[in-house]
Amino acid sequence: MPRTHPRGTLRQHLPLHRLRGHRRRGAGRGRGDGLRVSTASALLCLGGEPLAEVERTWRALDEAGCDTCYVMDDFTLCAAIAARTRNTRICCLTRSHDSSRVVEAARTLQYVSGRRFVLGVGPLADDLGPFGPVTAAERLVEEVSGLVEPLPVIVFGSGAGPARLAAELAESWLTTAVPGQVQRRRVQLDELCRRLGRTRPPRCSVAVPAGHAPDAFAGAGADEVVSTLDRPLCSAEDAAAWLRSVGADDVRSA
Repeated sequence: MPRTHPRGTLRQHLPLHRLRGHRRRGAGRGRGDGLRVSTASALLCLGGEPLAEVERTWRALDEAGCDTCYVMDDFTLCAAIAARTRNTRICCLTRSHDSSRVVEAARTLQYVSGRRFVLGVGPLADDLGPFGPVTAAERLVEEVSGLVEPLPVIVFGSGAGPARLAAELAESWLTTAVPGQVQRRRVQLDELCRRLGRTRPPRCSVAVPAGHAPDAFAGAGADEVVSTLDRPLCSAEDAAAWLRSVGADDVRSA
């Protein structure tokens, strides 16, 4: 049975490197210094496209230096991406509360990907009640992290609840914000981490809302911009051009 901890005690049980965050490719660059964001990632929405074109898109993003490929609640798709890529991280954003299912999927994905898998929880509503989504996500991470290590965690959601959860246990807080809100989200996250005694705050990642140009977030203070990709990419050159168009300054030469 997955082990559980009393709510609010997760920080006492996580390994120190998990609590303080990782120094990763591109992490920490461009924080409030007016530069372009150091990393750009893709939320994959390619349903209905031919499989050959979808697989070519995964490989193109990998070759071009895409930081992370995000997938909404589909562990099987994540495994397929992991088997066909070598560098890009794969994050499954899940609302599942079934810790046994998530543990099994995470173990498989860490093996297939060579430890490039990231567990994403959300999107979460800002509900801190005992039966709310933030509490359920915290419980899920406690149980899964006790059985699958190392396992980076991303919290997806806006508001005080997701922010608190990210400050406690995540390497990144993924939130939806317009450019003018990004710096305020950073201040909110930094203050929460200060109260918790966490010396290195999580990355501040932004999922681009509909109707906003991704490059508007360049220099807005986000460490990572996550843009929806809903069309196939033909080559690494095509992927590199797309990454630059969404604000990345760390794109490999194809």
